[in-house]
Amino acid sequence: MPEPPGAARPSSAWRSVALAAAGAVLAVTCSGARLVPGRAPSAAAASEASAPSRAPAVPSAAPPGASAASSDAVGAGASAAASVAPPASAAAAIVPPPARSGPLARFQRRLDELRSGAARRPLRVAWLGDSHTAADFLTDAVRVALWREHPAGGPGFLPPGIDGVRHARASIAVRGKVEVEPRERTSSERQLDGAFGLLGLRGVPASDDARVTLTPTSGAGALAWELSYRAPAGRFRVRYAGHERDVDGSSGSADAQDRTLRRLRFEAPAGVGVELGGFRGRVELLGVVVEARDPGVVLDTLGINGARATTALAWDEAHWTAELERRAPALVVLAYGTNDVASNLALDRYPGQYARLLARARKAAPGADCLLVGPTDLGRTDGTAHPRTEPLDRTLRGVAEAEGCAWFSLYDAMGGATGMSDWLGHDPPLAARDRVHLTARGYERLGAALGALLLGAPRPE
Repeated sequence: MPEPPGAARPSSAWRSVALAAAGAVLAVTCSGARLVPGRAPSAAAASEASAPSRAPAVPSAAPPGASAASSDAVGAGASAAASVAPPASAAAAIVPPPARSGPLARFQRRLDELRSGAARRPLRVAWLGDSHTAADFLTDAVRVALWREHPAGGPGFLPPGIDGVRHARASIAVRGKVEVEPRERTSSERQLDGAFGLLGLRGVPASDDARVTLTPTSGAGALAWELSYRAPAGRFRVRYAGHERDVDGSSGSADAQDRTLRRLRFEAPAGVGVELGGFRGRVELLGVVVEARDPGVVLDTLGINGARATTALAWDEAHWTAELERRAPALVVLAYGTNDVASNLALDRYPGQYARLLARARKAAPGADCLLVGPTDLGRTDGTAHPRTEPLDRTLRGVAEAEGCAWFSLYDAMGGATGMSDWLGHDPPLAARDRVHLTARGYERLGAALGALLLGAPRPE
């Protein structure tokens, strides 16, 4: 599945996710949501750019009590425009949280704990998926929804030097040549050693002038960084805020299972870029985590263009579960399926695939809740849905129920059989012209609905 149109282009600022969802009729439950784009958007939203190829700007978010930092280009070029209001912690401490039940109860109780100020650790979400996830429009709308009512915990996982993966809360610039492994990124067969970090992809600098610069574009104060890498016979340099460190296979701390896997930790001011360069010998960059000092919500965007659940199953199980265990997520999201719509794989094969992947996630994070997000449609030019979309959606809903996970149907949320055509014909368009991906505005709308689901929003009467 190709990248969403516009993932590498700048856009005008948008005011808030609430405006993006203002024209929708929303019903949020653990079994899904429906967003009917029949109403015209609000006047504020209608004033924004609407071309499908343009990406939204994202609001800058700072931890409670800190002013939002000004942003540079976000990921592929969007700029920050608004601040995410901090939660009313005092009020939350007085008003008792609602009773929580259902498949997201543990996650929501952790949210309540964070909102009240009682939390002592970050609340992390591991969101695995395909290009809808890799573009980080939908997932950032979820991030914004959570940050509006809870402290922001920082960008979370950043892919160092991986093309085709965007992060709305960081600028990731690559100079020179950085190869990506595995070469067949979405294969269902094991490749190389299968150890590709949390994302399932690793960057390997392949030229003397290779440089990777990562710059968080939201947050305030000092941010905690952790770089995961392997360089048994290589070395490189880390520069930030006037500091320079030479790094090799003995730097940082060794991983408990893989002694060649190292973790380099340091702090850098928010908004300051960290440059990785001066590579000599073979160096494998497996990922960077950037978080706020104080506990907050962190959403790790772990999407790969074209991925399916079998993509993740091809990674080395011990390595990947250890990486996920280190993140200790309170919620694991599996957002695959769109690429499976065009597949001819028998539908009865999917329950076993998802059960295996969920078993790995539960081994790594036994206290985490789970959410399955179904596919969008592969719309046809005659306005009808792909005949496999609804049966696959129904199959994955059954998997969620059988596995005790929450469920959200993108297909139903877009309106079902005519949803893709309806969203493409909406003014402004909510779907992209390829009839697979959505516009920034469309992703924002679905992300707002998913955010409401995670927050436990009551169903409208």
